[in-house]
Amino acid sequence: MEERAECSGLCKPANFYSFSNVQNGPPKQACLGPIVEDFSGSTGNYRKYATTLIAPALVVLLGWYLSFGVCFRLKWEHRGSPLTLGYVIKRVDTDV
Repeated sequence: MEERAECSGLCKPANFYSFSNVQNGPPKQACLGPIVEDFSGSTGNYRKYATTLIAPALVVLLGWYLSFGVCFRLKWEHRGSPLTLGYVIKRVDTDV
């Protein structure tokens, strides 16, 4: 990023480069503008990566949300066969 955009620092230019050769002289600009340009627009360098990561993140969040149903579900007691008239389902009261 520093070499491509000739920048260092985020909001205001730093006095020297952090990851590039300091013999290149002081940075010409802060990196906030080039970072915004990379993420904005349909041709942004990092936009395709950010868009690709949205779907897996939503799947993970959905799984996390649904795990609460598994962990905190009510316990039920089943007696008899579901095919008979004596089939009983009742809630088991637990203190857990």
